[in-house]
Amino acid sequence: MISKSLVTFVVLAILSLLASAVSSQAEAAMEARQQFKRFRGEPIRFGKRVPREPIRFGKRAPLFEPYFDY
Repeated sequence: MISKSLVTFVVLAILSLLASAVSSQAEAAMEARQQFKRFRGEPIRFGKRVPREPIRFGKRAPLFEPYFDY
């Protein structure tokens, strides 16, 4: 018969694989939200620490030159 330790090892291995899959899905969801904010032009803030200078994208960027191509 299969020993109890082998069954316990297999169960723990399956649980660890499931836990790692769930954590990677959570990270992917957070990255997707940040990309969505970036495309909308919103500043992305990391945690509760707010930078002194706001991160700006698009036409509000400090080095934006509207007639650069002409």
